[in-house]
Amino acid sequence: MRNTICQADLRFLVLIVTIATPLVVPPEASATAQFSRQYNTSCNTCHTAFPKLPLLNRSQKIWNKKQRRVRITVEHTIAQLKTFKVLAERYRHSLQNYNQTFRFVANLVAFRMLQRQT
Repeated sequence: MRNTICQADLRFLVLIVTIATPLVVPPEASATAQFSRQYNTSCNTCHTAFPKLPLLNRSQKIWNKKQRRVRITVEHTIAQLKTFKVLAERYRHSLQNYNQTFRFVANLVAFRMLQRQT
């Protein structure tokens, strides 16, 4: 009796796997780009390796370093301005007051920066 139940369970399991396999296993992908199909070309027509950039000389490296320092200062200042909710979110007040509000917050940030330096 026990063997017949196990055999029946095994047959049922095989049946379920046979039915479910095509649903679970995706078919082989054979996609081609629209442009490639339309103009009958290979994908390598457009998709090529990026060219290597030339090495930078000393003056270019120095200029990049200065540029990075300025960029970091600007990014940190913007981050400090956005700690104030009025500038971090959408401005919901009269646009006539926006410049005044922004300048007020900018002055508060500048004051904080001066306090940290001393």
